[in-house]
Amino acid sequence: RAKKEIRNALQTNAMRLDDEWCEFFKANNFFIGVSLDGPQDIHDRYRKDRHGAGTFERVMQGVRLLQKHGVEFNALACVGCETAHRPLDVYRFFREAGINYIQFTPIIEREPDVETQAIKLWLAKPAALNRPELNTKITPWTVEPEAYGDFLIAIYEEWVRKDVGKTFVMNFEWALAAWIGKPSPVCIFARQCGR
Repeated sequence: RAKKEIRNALQTNAMRLDDEWCEFFKANNFFIGVSLDGPQDIHDRYRKDRHGAGTFERVMQGVRLLQKHGVEFNALACVGCETAHRPLDVYRFFREAGINYIQFTPIIEREPDVETQAIKLWLAKPAALNRPELNTKITPWTVEPEAYGDFLIAIYEEWVRKDVGKTFVMNFEWALAAWIGKPSPVCIFARQCGR
């Protein structure tokens, strides 16, 4: 029988981490994803606690504990419409903080749909009508596709000149894997697509 290796992963905002948790993560081979959007003013724009205060300092305290204990982790940075205009500020922040694994996720959020009558009508007579397209309006903080693309390009241009092999940007690693014919780690339809 083949042996199986089990790897544990956990996504967190890192605000409640302490030495005991980090020792546990290290001893049990956990990989930790930390929700951290960049420098303080960018991170604190949306990442607030229940009292409305920014969480940056507490998240960074957790990051420093993970680093102290040698726990493998990456930063999962959400890119909204405002963030997209500051790619190098965001990227350089991570590099200077010693965060060597980064993943940039676009914020794409749709407004709740108010077309309830159209939905009710379609549900009552689906064959008589085309299904209405739901949730077509996006929120003001959603990143536009071109802005997200420009954000990644600006970071790529700096990364490819200075940081290949030192800083790992998951978005670029995935694209490179696809380019050399490896299956995408983020495509859930890989089997259906013949990969």
